[in-house]
Amino acid sequence: MMKQLDNLDICLLVNNVGTALIGSAVNQTHKDIVKLVNVNCISAAVMCSRLIGRLNTRKCKSGIINVSSIAGDRGTPLLSVYSASKSLVNKIS
Repeated sequence: MMKQLDNLDICLLVNNVGTALIGSAVNQTHKDIVKLVNVNCISAAVMCSRLIGRLNTRKCKSGIINVSSIAGDRGTPLLSVYSASKSLVNKIS
């Protein structure tokens, strides 16, 4: 997918992706946590780092919008892993 981005004239990146694990973090499997972090965190960080240079050199206005969740600012019962992942999205914005 990253090679396909090279041929696109992009002026706005909207990172609006997410998945959640409901339940106590103690009961989450390693595989499920890694999947959530990949979807919620890694994808947004990679897309930002991949496109920010191109967006900054455009002659017209451009930008990045990272859609997160209020859960990223507040710990949410039974959504601690999700909340932590959305906190990362808030911090890279």
